[in-house]
Amino acid sequence: MARSTPAKTGLTLGVGELLWDLMPQGKVAGGAPFNFAFHATQAGLQGVPISRVGDDDLGKELIELIKDRKLDASLIQTDPVIATGTVGVALEAGIPRYTIHEPAAWDRLEWNTQLEEAAESATALCFGTLAQRSGVSRGTITKLIKAASYAGALIVADLNLRQHFYTKEIIHESIAMSRWVKLSAEDWVGISQALGAPTDQPHGSLTKLRREKNLELIAYTDGEKGAWLCTETGDWHIPPVPVTVADTIGAGDAFTAGLVAAWHSGANWQHAGGYAAALAAEVVARSGGTPEIESDILDRLRKKFLQAK
Repeated sequence: MARSTPAKTGLTLGVGELLWDLMPQGKVAGGAPFNFAFHATQAGLQGVPISRVGDDDLGKELIELIKDRKLDASLIQTDPVIATGTVGVALEAGIPRYTIHEPAAWDRLEWNTQLEEAAESATALCFGTLAQRSGVSRGTITKLIKAASYAGALIVADLNLRQHFYTKEIIHESIAMSRWVKLSAEDWVGISQALGAPTDQPHGSLTKLRREKNLELIAYTDGEKGAWLCTETGDWHIPPVPVTVADTIGAGDAFTAGLVAAWHSGANWQHAGGYAAALAAEVVARSGGTPEIESDILDRLRKKFLQAK
């Protein structure tokens, strides 16, 4: 399935923003690194978020929550000046609309030996575009990617475009640093414009992009239409999983985590996509970006997809 054998540690890093989603019903811990690390852990890996919070009550509460979820919080930095990040979230038919506030502590992620050692030990590293809005964090993320890539880790770019917090340069460089790229139909217009691709022809454009950039995988999710995996060995359509949607927060992060877990297990692309879609469906059936999924359901999904022949 992959060009190299994954490391046995299962250390899977989610790098970038850590924040509170200010939902209509109250605040909920969020940010792609936390969501991804949490779902990677539910999928059987050792998911660890890398981010920065403020030296305030919101930051302390986030760190305690991460620990309560049985995740390693040792790579969460504390900023003495800038506050913990917050995002206003409005739900429209279950689909989130975000208002991302700035500045935030995660804009000042600092490079240090602890991050370097984690990168060198990682099986996989997933990063996005939002946390690269700041030059400080962008520089640190680039160093993390280079260290992890040099050590043989799988590098995944989740091109989650938010508001005006991205540029053509960030999109191009994120793709160039990665083996896998994950994106959604919602982000395709902005991405296609940055790449000079037709906005109304995603599938052919994605196959062409994968070849031009020598990517192992481009994963494209499109809600009720399912997902597409463009790979070195062919393109696969992954049917949607029927589900009653509570909200879609964290669904993309769960999908990405499912793909990484499947890669780590050695599953083929069809089973990997099926597992990722099923994991994401369990998330959208529950409220919030990091709902705990019952162990018997997780075991059933692993047996169906990751242990299938």
